Amino acid sequence: MNLKVCGTRVAKAHHSTPDPEDSMRNLIDWETADRSVRAMYYRKGAARFPVHGDLAAFDFPASRADETLVRELHGAAFSETARNIVLIGGPGTGKTDLATTIGIEALRAHGRRVQLFCTVEP
Repeated sequence: MNLKVCGTRVAKAHHSTPDPEDSMRNLIDWETADRSVRAMYYRKGAARFPVHGDLAAFDFPASRADETLVRELHGAAFSETARNIVLIGGPGTGKTDLATTIGIEALRAHGRRVQLFCTVEP
C-alpha cells in the first residue's frame, strides 16, 4: 500500500474515536486492495510482456488483423475454457502488440494468469 495514503488514514483514525469494527473492516479492505495490486504486478511480470499495449492505440486499418475477432478475444471469454491464442503472421504485423493487449486485459479485468511466448523460425 502507498505509505503516504496509509499514513494519512492512520493520522485521521488517531484524531477520532474509531469504532473497533470499522477499524477492522478498514484494515481488511486495505489489505485486500494491497494484495490485489501486488498480485496484478506479479502476474504482469510473470507474463513477460515486452511492452505495455493498449487496444485503443492499435492501428487496425494499417494491419490485416480482423478487428472484430481481436475485440472478441480482448473480452477474454476464451480464458473461461482455458484455451490458448496463437497469432500467426509476418514480422511487423502487430502480433506482439495484439497479444500484449489481450493478455493485459485478461490480467486486469478477469484476474487470469497469462504468458506471452514469441517464436521465431530460423
